[in-house]
Amino acid sequence: MKKLLFILVLLGTVSGSYAQTNVYHPFPDKAYWLGEFWESSCSGFCYCVSTMIQGDTTIGIYNYKKTYGGAIRQDIPMKKVIYYDYTDHLEYILYDFNLALGDSIHHNQWYGTRASQATLIVTTIDSISLGGSYRKAFTLTSTNGEPPYRIAEGIGNLNAGPFTQLSPCFCAEYLKCFYAEGQLLLSWGSSWCSCSSSISEYENNHKANISISPNPFSTSTQISFDKTYPTIALSLYDLQGKLLLQNHYTDCNQITLHRNQLSNGLYFLKLIIDDKQIETRKIVITN
Repeated sequence: MKKLLFILVLLGTVSGSYAQTNVYHPFPDKAYWLGEFWESSCSGFCYCVSTMIQGDTTIGIYNYKKTYGGAIRQDIPMKKVIYYDYTDHLEYILYDFNLALGDSIHHNQWYGTRASQATLIVTTIDSISLGGSYRKAFTLTSTNGEPPYRIAEGIGNLNAGPFTQLSPCFCAEYLKCFYAEGQLLLSWGSSWCSCSSSISEYENNHKANISISPNPFSTSTQISFDKTYPTIALSLYDLQGKLLLQNHYTDCNQITLHRNQLSNGLYFLKLIIDDKQIETRKIVITN
C-alpha cells in the first residue's frame, strides 16, 4: 500500500510539472539579468554586467519594452521574442521557444545566436524550476564543436543571459542572477557578482547611468555618466571584435570620443567602471 501511494504521489508530481511546462512563460514586463565576465587579462572573473527590460515604447504599430540596444516585443501565441535593433531599425527573432527535438537553427536565423557560425540542433527538451513554476528548457548543440548552451522560456540563455550574442565576444560571460518583476528568481552568485534580494537593491549599489549623444555621429560624440567615477577604461571594437582604441580615465564623468580615421559603420564601445562594472554600447559613425 505504501509503495502504491508513493507511486501515485510521484506520478502526480511528474504530471503536475509536465502540465506547467505546457503553459508558456513569456519574458516578464520588468526583468534584470546580472552576468559575470571573464577576460584573460584578469586571470579569472573580472566584471559584472547587467541587462534590463523596463519601460514602454511604441514603434510603428507595435508596443515594445526597452532593452539593450533596442526593444523587444513578444508573439505569445507563437512563443517568440522579437528584437528591434535601434541601429538598423529592423526586427529579428531573438528567441523561438516553439521548438521540437531535433530541430535545427542556422546561426543567422536567430538574432540571439548570430555570433555562432554553426547550425544549432535541439538535443534535449526538459524543464527548470524557477519562481515556483516549471518552464520548458532546451539544449542547443552546435555542429562545429562549440560548447552547447541552454535556453528557457521567460529568461533566455541560461549560460550567459538573454542578449549575450548581440555584440562581438570580447570575453566569456556567465549568468549569475535573474530578477523578474522586482524579485530574485535565480541566484548563481559569486564573489564578484552577488545577487541582491531585489532589483532596487542592486540598482542602488551597482547601476551606472550612461548617455551617448549624438549617436549616430560624424565627427565626435559625448559619453556622459551620472556621477564622477575614480576609473573608467574605454575600448572600441569593430564588428569582427578587433580592438581599435583603448583609453583610461581617472576622476571622470564625461568623455569626448573623436571619429579620427574611423570609417562609417557600427562599432561596439566597452566601458569598465571602477575595475568592476562593464557596460557595452553600440555607436554608429556616419558622414
